[in-house]
Amino acid sequence: MAVVFERAPDAVSIEARRGALIHLRNPVHEDPTMGPVKLTRAVPLWRLPVEAIAGAQAIESAAAVGWRCFILRGGGVTSSVDILDSNGVPRFSHILRGAMLRANVRALVAAEEEAGREEASARILLVPELFFAAVWLIQGRRNLFVAIERDMMSSSSELRRRLLPRFRRLRERSLRSENG
Repeated sequence: MAVVFERAPDAVSIEARRGALIHLRNPVHEDPTMGPVKLTRAVPLWRLPVEAIAGAQAIESAAAVGWRCFILRGGGVTSSVDILDSNGVPRFSHILRGAMLRANVRALVAAEEEAGREEASARILLVPELFFAAVWLIQGRRNLFVAIERDMMSSSSELRRRLLPRFRRLRERSLRSENG
């Protein structure tokens, strides 16, 4: 496998397991026939500030904010758990299921295929203000993004081209509400 993930601190793994077990004990999601709960290696979560998108060096403004672990049960991925950093302490944030979970898995598979045999570090890049997420592969000095929402691969310049119109609309709405 050419895609590699950073090793998450032990505290992240403990919090991810705790969050997964709390979620799975909910009667809505509990299914004893699914077998034991297993977690994948954590994928780092990075956040890109929306105001940085217009800059030439936007990606350098991204910051690590947490980890996403996928929950394996019954031979497949059933959900994922996000663990966010809270003043240096990992804290359970939420569970991801359904269509967005499937889009995450498809994007990770597409990213692995794109990486080929060359080793690539994988992250998930979030731009929450624009409801955008992508798998971010780093191969040496090359950055590649596989959009989670559309499973579309793009370069840094393509990512900026796609996100700038969203940023401008958000900024215009904000200015109208301030003046309004």
